[in-house]
Amino acid sequence: RAGQRLLIVTHERVMFCFRYWLEKLSVSAIVKLFVDKSQHIANCDVLRYIYNEEKCCYDKLEPWDQNK
Repeated sequence: RAGQRLLIVTHERVMFCFRYWLEKLSVSAIVKLFVDKSQHIANCDVLRYIYNEEKCCYDKLEPWDQNK
């Protein structure tokens, strides 16, 4: 629901599945992200998605900042 928050605790590979679904990526795009070491998620990382109203999807993944 709009305006609500959701916490998901999971492993990196499951997060890549979420990225595929939430960001509406192609299979080739998610494979490129998975191979790119700079896109890997470290243990105990806390990330958040930003919803893009124009695209009607979550398209921005960024480290979580408790001050935001």
